[in-house]
Amino acid sequence: MYYLLGFYFFLLGAIFASFFSCLAWRLSREESAWPSSRCDHCQRLLKWFENVPVLGYLLLGGRCSSCHQKINWQYFVAEIFGGFLFLLAFILFFKNSSFFLTDWLLADNLFKFLVQLFTLLILFFVMIYDGRYYLVSLPMVFSASVVLYFINLFFGIQWFVPLIAAIIGGGFFWLQYLLTRGKGIGEGDIYLGILFGFIFPNYLNLLTAIIISYFIGAIVGLTLIVLRKKKLSSALPLGFFLALGGMITILFGNQLINWYFGWL
Repeated sequence: MYYLLGFYFFLLGAIFASFFSCLAWRLSREESAWPSSRCDHCQRLLKWFENVPVLGYLLLGGRCSSCHQKINWQYFVAEIFGGFLFLLAFILFFKNSSFFLTDWLLADNLFKFLVQLFTLLILFFVMIYDGRYYLVSLPMVFSASVVLYFINLFFGIQWFVPLIAAIIGGGFFWLQYLLTRGKGIGEGDIYLGILFGFIFPNYLNLLTAIIISYFIGAIVGLTLIVLRKKKLSSALPLGFFLALGGMITILFGNQLINWYFGWL
């Protein structure tokens, strides 16, 4: 049952990743999110089996069956990433469970897990959107912030705690924005900082997420400079690294914090 559930969550993650990848592309073009999927080149509506995450891309050989133009490989990578993201979340959240329905499907456990998946999906969308277009989708960020604020209240967190965390997160990036006159980071990153406050009302987790994000960004940036793919003055999508750092903190944050203080 454990492996079967793991497969289901991988499939579920791939499905959501496929949808959010398509959603990011359509929102960037100010199109509706709901019409059937179609080829980016010839605009032919895709058949149901062509929309199957991961397998659809492999069966088509990475090309449209009609116009034979290459399908953007980013869709395939995003589906794989989303599948493993959900699978990892499932493994880590229920690693101490015996996996009987009366155990791991208790209402409290299930709701916490669903909230975690919801948050990971929001960060996944931020990563995809900012990674492709160097933009932050403000409607998505604002909507998620409101939902997560009330989720915090539902979990018994005092009403002012996530608000203070949001001010700290937003203020951190707002200060950078002012000091660099908008050249170091974009305005959208300020709102991502606010979102981070609602995701991580625990200030230590908030700090951990930001540190991990900047650490990953620095490594990637230096690597690209060494490989001469980027210059020192080149822009990088900070939202991409913030989303990735947020995911890592959600999944491994407490372990990393305990390791750090234990190492001290």
